[in-house]
Amino acid sequence: MIPQGARFSINRIGKLMLAFLLAVKLVRVLLLGLGLYAAAVIINNYQLPSFRSKDLFYIIFCCVTSLMAGGIVNQLYDAEVDKKLRPIRFYIQNFLKISRFLYLYIFLNLISLVFALICSPKLFILIVFFQVMLWYYSHKKPSNKIQRLLLYCLLTIFPFFILCYWYSVTSWGVFFLGFHLTTMLYGIHYLKENLVDYKLNVVHLNKEKVFAGNILPIIFPVFSAGLCYNNVQKFLPDTLAQYLVLSLGIFLLVSILIRLNPKPKIIYFSYQILRLMIPLGIMAILLPAILKFIY
Repeated sequence: MIPQGARFSINRIGKLMLAFLLAVKLVRVLLLGLGLYAAAVIINNYQLPSFRSKDLFYIIFCCVTSLMAGGIVNQLYDAEVDKKLRPIRFYIQNFLKISRFLYLYIFLNLISLVFALICSPKLFILIVFFQVMLWYYSHKKPSNKIQRLLLYCLLTIFPFFILCYWYSVTSWGVFFLGFHLTTMLYGIHYLKENLVDYKLNVVHLNKEKVFAGNILPIIFPVFSAGLCYNNVQKFLPDTLAQYLVLSLGIFLLVSILIRLNPKPKIIYFSYQILRLMIPLGIMAILLPAILKFIY
């Protein structure tokens, strides 16, 4: 039997770990890591990069740990919002004291910078810039929604810019895919921002006050998917080409649905559906490379 004191210790460690994983936004961090590896697959001509590639490991590790630190500082600044919108998460995150969150924030940033410096001074400078911008985004979010959304998208794709810069990528295919990713992130986060505003009673979700016929942020990915498909279809694996067609259709249907019936439940449902497009896109890139590697 496990002694009572040991049970208490295991239970406490479990709570602390859960609070930490929620603070760093584990799902988002995993998606970034997989997304960077998927981008490396594209750069490597749709073949799995070697796991012995130290530069790739350093870039992914430094970007992921920096994003984890960014998640922590964002959670500290958004504590009041979490208390209203996500009370369960707020309760769990309180298992860790603010001072411990700050120590974790400093530790994650430092370990990221150490590994970046080991790799190269250039990577060190890029990671420092990334960390500063993550802090700025949490500390001084622009009041203008468009500026806030653009900054969010730029921060999300910045690790991919580091990867492309590192490997001197000049392919139009990578550019078009990156453009489509940016417009997708903009449209998805646009819906999230409106849901947050609604739950905080900043605005009421209706045709007049929120959308006013403006579904352009959700229409953008439709055009970017079509543009990407038309220009680089010949160089894409079948799964990725099919994903672009699917992405075009999903975003088009969602934009029509929201335009006809912009109720909070419809927007929430649309937001959850569109979020799935990110992991689907990663799998569309990785799957043919994995199959090629196996067979």
